[in-house]
Amino acid sequence: MNQGNYQKTPLATSFNRIAQENAATAIQQFGKALPCEVVAVKGQVVKVKFDVKSPFTIPQVTIPIATSIYDWLPVRPGDKGVTMPADVYLGGISGLGGGTANMTQRANLTALVFVPVSNTAWTVPDPTQRVVQGTGGVLLQDLTAASVVNIQPTQISLACGGHSIVINSTGVIIDGHVFLTHQHTDPQGGDTGGVV
Repeated sequence: MNQGNYQKTPLATSFNRIAQENAATAIQQFGKALPCEVVAVKGQVVKVKFDVKSPFTIPQVTIPIATSIYDWLPVRPGDKGVTMPADVYLGGISGLGGGTANMTQRANLTALVFVPVSNTAWTVPDPTQRVVQGTGGVLLQDLTAASVVNIQPTQISLACGGHSIVINSTGVIIDGHVFLTHQHTDPQGGDTGGVV
């Protein structure tokens, strides 16, 4: 309410307008769930730019991916998603800051996580299966990497207890020994397969 204007504007109207402005200001301070695109990746932390038309310049932000140590996502620059806001500071649990969260109101782009969003253009090999894939392959392992299954575009390898099996264009390699499929003539007639 402008000074001196209170004699011309009814109090009921002024109070209502002030309350609306205060509510709008408070809403702007809340975290923002906005569409975004990944521009850089470091581990399971990404920098994103916002895909939003706005009269304001929205800065790029570095935020954690909404995942866990048990399910690393092979996110790459160009991947699309959305930011999801938390109500309080996340730096203490994400490693992007320190300390412990409290109930202090944060700026609206500082407590976000990145959540990937699917796209209708994606193709799925079999819609009834759980599909796990990555541009460089898929890695399955326990937390200590004592047992590992590594599926890459050019080979599949398994390792456990000091032993390994690798399948690639060379053949099957078990503990460093190459086993090649070969055929020879069976005395009874026909060919048989075997390994050497």
